Amino acid sequence: MSTAVHTVAEKQGVRKTLSQMLSEDLNRKSLEAQRVPDWVQLYVKLSTKLPNKSWQTLLNFLNIERSGVSF
Repeated sequence: MSTAVHTVAEKQGVRKTLSQMLSEDLNRKSLEAQRVPDWVQLYVKLSTKLPNKSWQTLLNFLNIERSGVSF
């Protein structure tokens, strides 16, 4: 079974393969578990001493902030 999943993941991509294999609830929980908590983002911002504008540009570029957008 793992060989078949591996083959499909190589052709369709890992994210698409997992989203098709998992139920909608498990897929949502998996994505939520991968998000960076807000306090980690705040810690990085404060430790790097980036200006607000630069930080916002970085977040927009990397698309890592919690925007409520469904993946």
